[in-house]
Amino acid sequence: MSVTETANTTKDVTVFEWLVQTVVAGLLAGTTYGAMDFVYHARGQTPEDALVAMCLGAVVATPLLLVVALGMAAAERCTATKLGRARWCGWLAGVMVVGLSASSVLCMTSSYRNGYGLLIVLTSVPFAVATHGLASRSSALARRQVSSVAGLIILQAIVLAVCGAASVAARGLHAAFNILVLLIVGGGVIFAVVGIRRSLRRTGLTVLVLLPVSIACFATLGSPHTDAQNLTTETGANRRPNFVLIVLDTTRRDHLGCYGHPGGLTPALDELAVESVVYEHAISPSPWTVPSHASMFTGLFPVTHGCSSEHHLWLDEEFLTLAEVLKAEGYRTIALNSNVAMAQNNLFQGFEDVHQLSGPCDQLSLQYLARIGGLPERWVDKGGWEASRALSRWLTESYDPQHPFFLFINLYEAHDPYVPAYADRKQHLSGHTGYLEATRTAMTARPVLMNMERQANAETKATIGGLYRALVNYQDRSVGDLLGQLRRSVDMDNTLLIVTADHGENLGEAARWGHLQAVNNTLIHVPLIVRYPGGRRGRERVPGLCQLTDIMPTVLDVLEIEHQAAGMSSRTLRPEKFTAAHQAYAQVSPFYALVGTAEQRLGFQAPAARFKDHFRVIRSSTTTFVWSSSGRHRLYDLQTDPFETIDLSAKLPELAQQLNHELLAWWARQPQYVPKEDGPATADPLDQRTIDQLRTLGYMGD
Repeated sequence: MSVTETANTTKDVTVFEWLVQTVVAGLLAGTTYGAMDFVYHARGQTPEDALVAMCLGAVVATPLLLVVALGMAAAERCTATKLGRARWCGWLAGVMVVGLSASSVLCMTSSYRNGYGLLIVLTSVPFAVATHGLASRSSALARRQVSSVAGLIILQAIVLAVCGAASVAARGLHAAFNILVLLIVGGGVIFAVVGIRRSLRRTGLTVLVLLPVSIACFATLGSPHTDAQNLTTETGANRRPNFVLIVLDTTRRDHLGCYGHPGGLTPALDELAVESVVYEHAISPSPWTVPSHASMFTGLFPVTHGCSSEHHLWLDEEFLTLAEVLKAEGYRTIALNSNVAMAQNNLFQGFEDVHQLSGPCDQLSLQYLARIGGLPERWVDKGGWEASRALSRWLTESYDPQHPFFLFINLYEAHDPYVPAYADRKQHLSGHTGYLEATRTAMTARPVLMNMERQANAETKATIGGLYRALVNYQDRSVGDLLGQLRRSVDMDNTLLIVTADHGENLGEAARWGHLQAVNNTLIHVPLIVRYPGGRRGRERVPGLCQLTDIMPTVLDVLEIEHQAAGMSSRTLRPEKFTAAHQAYAQVSPFYALVGTAEQRLGFQAPAARFKDHFRVIRSSTTTFVWSSSGRHRLYDLQTDPFETIDLSAKLPELAQQLNHELLAWWARQPQYVPKEDGPATADPLDQRTIDQLRTLGYMGD
């Protein structure tokens, strides 16, 4: 080697060169991290999703590494006389080994669900690339780097192998291919960067070559999304109607176009309503998910089935569900569920095949960043896209036209947190609300706490209202995709289709938020759209009162199945047989998981006492009477006061007393749930991720 070459290779790295290499290292490290996060937590998505994950990682890693690089430069300047470049890089490499090992373990285990591993990865992988890239520019260190890099790669391979073995044992052989790709790409990146001696042009060339290769490798790991099209539909051999029940979780009736909303939020549902019967006054028996679904599945009110916060969140085996009845009649029973609150309470007894859905971003450490950025809609949805994929797989792989089926789908898109995609946020926000402001509101809003504190900020109300409309609009697109698949693959003229909501959502009206601590009309007055086999009675609207407990007897009537349990509703919704109810009923018990939170935030006196009340409702088409265990009964005129802000019980005491007596008489006639002496059966203990999700959604206290 000549003296000139020696001088060139041993000269100090300039600030410009350091910054360029830092940016390159950040891009490499970030895309590698995004790919690892995607592969091990969201396999099975599309190539575009892999690219989004890698770009997300790069967005975070590059600026973070720039800060780290400036810190390295300052530290080197302060310690140059003591450590020198060689020792400094060696010490940094040791830190990198520890960090990379820890981050690899976190990234490749199914229990990794938080942001701590993100920080470890983004401060270790960049160190790995930057350390070797910078140190190798010195000829005095060049020879040493070969052995050190080889040692680091061997160590990384051991870590990957150990984690990979556990991953294969837990998730099957598909993970082995992922690990092999990681080894090849990761090793190639490190060797390429270490091999750079003199030219920044080679650094840029390395990035241009390796990034597309890495993206291509990781993108091909997911199974392609295939629509079930042109499948053989049912023939005359199968005359028993199929049954599809779609529940739009937390969806307000007044946000659907077929119920009068002028914003065009729900074109798919509005199109369905044209060929269906629309029920104007359908009432949910409870304002939250678990007891409402239990009533739909059993035809019983919560006072009878006991699956509510008053007793326990578990549907006892003695109650025969709609799925169990249909399964006994030879139906295939499939559930596609997005709501984690339903997964632990035995509501799915009778279903042969249950898919717990999640959005592509739900399990990623990059989830928080994705929500802030409002990424493409699949990345911020709550299971709607996965529901479409799951239905496509079932129709392609398992559907048999000769066997009738019961398909239940729960879509969760309208539930908080209110974080729609970027385009949807922009479209549905009012003109004076900025995107960043709306994003901050969406990420910090906790309806359960806002309801406790009775927050009534008009600007917050307008912002959350726009975000909620965006979610309803996106959910309708998911519904449209699901209905499209069914129309292409199933004989809809031989299918009973019901679309409803388990409850609505308070969006700041009368300072009410969420749905866990109230039982007002906005929560229990739900949409109900029924498409009968053959599209009979389309374009028809039924004005009379009915309840979600009427779904089970309606299905049994249409499918001509004999079954009647004690306390089960006997009212069928079929228009030719329908008789409107004189009154409808609902109830909610204290949500005990939140009482402690209310007491901490509001004090132990009167302000928190309202969260310990039991509420029962008797409702006509024009009037609502709310009975409270504390004696604070209320009466509302729904025609002049739809959001129930003016209590008329003192002004109309005779009517309030009459409705109170009628409610108590109805309650006394219902079969009462009797808790078992040995307690109910219990589900498996909740894992930490489920607990975190329930706490985020407001179903558990802080």
